[in-house]
Amino acid sequence: MARSFLTSASCALCWMLSPDALIMLGNSFGQSGLMFFVPFVIGVILSTLAIILTHHPALTISTSSSFTQLATSAGLLPAMTLTLASRLCLVLLLPTGMLVTAGFTFNETFIYWFPNFAFSFLLLGIILTLHLAGGRVALAAQPFFIGLTICCLVLLCLAGLLGPQELPPTETEPGNQFSLTVPLIFTSLLLFLGYDQPEFSPSSNSRAYYTWTLIAGFIILAFWGFVSLKHVPQATLANSTIPYIISAREILGQPGRSIMGIAVISGTCGVVNGLFLLASRSLQQMADHVYLPSVGNPALRQRIWPVIFSLFIGIFMAVGLAGSENLEIYIYGALLFWLLLIGMHCFTAVRDLQKQKRTSTRYWYLLSTVFPLAAVWLACINVHAVTLVVFCSLVLGISATLSAGWFWYDRKIHNKAIQNSQGELP
Repeated sequence: MARSFLTSASCALCWMLSPDALIMLGNSFGQSGLMFFVPFVIGVILSTLAIILTHHPALTISTSSSFTQLATSAGLLPAMTLTLASRLCLVLLLPTGMLVTAGFTFNETFIYWFPNFAFSFLLLGIILTLHLAGGRVALAAQPFFIGLTICCLVLLCLAGLLGPQELPPTETEPGNQFSLTVPLIFTSLLLFLGYDQPEFSPSSNSRAYYTWTLIAGFIILAFWGFVSLKHVPQATLANSTIPYIISAREILGQPGRSIMGIAVISGTCGVVNGLFLLASRSLQQMADHVYLPSVGNPALRQRIWPVIFSLFIGIFMAVGLAGSENLEIYIYGALLFWLLLIGMHCFTAVRDLQKQKRTSTRYWYLLSTVFPLAAVWLACINVHAVTLVVFCSLVLGISATLSAGWFWYDRKIHNKAIQNSQGELP
């Protein structure tokens, strides 16, 4: 049980403790100071309710996989389209940006003469090697990556709390508090993504596993945000692209920067490995549900997805996508797709529970609308809203086209099989 909990928790925390999530956290605390705790708490409450709904014990009994549940309740084409859009964007774009971030961190913090892109490709090669060694090896490595990141952050938090306060207390201007509340509530939902992975813990305790994991992640991020405000001016946190490095340096100087460098590298390995596991499992479920020509034995099919992911990520890094200003916009769009997919999971869970007459569904339907509403709202208020909307529209269009072609091929094979069986009847 302990091993199952550690695996589930480390997979669920992979995004929450990633460098990009720490940037989002630092910028949010910088924008509204201690007032960010209000939307932050609301965000964790809404995410906890989503866990209670999507990990209901009755759902694990009624469906064989999360994709089957989506396809049955929401329709095969919508489920395929949103799953492809969400999982592929996440597993290809987030690692592209964060691997390069880890490379620069290693170069600037530890060994200045080591090429940063070489280190990025080295980390990608390590993650790919873990997956080629087998899914169990990749799963076993995940608690180590996330555990090391947690240790580094906790050490810095303790040092910041016990150390002298460097800044006088600051207050947010009263006129800005209400205007920031709704966008920051929706932004806080982005910080808690990662709990939509029921297959990593197929037991009836998955709901408790992810609930306690979310609470633990919330406590770590809350303390880190508080410590950052204690040592770094709000304006610096709000405008910096590396607020975690600045906070660590102000807390412990160069040793703090080194500790945060370890956290960035281990957090990057954790999120890349976790997304490889999540995307591979989701795509394999879709391939099992919809006809896909078999490729060799099951072990080979399990390893083919990480190879494809690594190939595309390597190409993206080689052509300079990581240095593009638009990559951050694309990554933000991938996170919005993740919100949409969680909203669909909530909606299908409510429908399934309604059919089973397990619970009152009125308020749960309301919860399922929060996540797509958050995605649309955040897209509209984004500084680069036009680019973001164009990107999301293109991804949805391509995913819908691929899904429709895949569905047509499945129907064609299915009809052909029926005709052959009828032709064999006397």
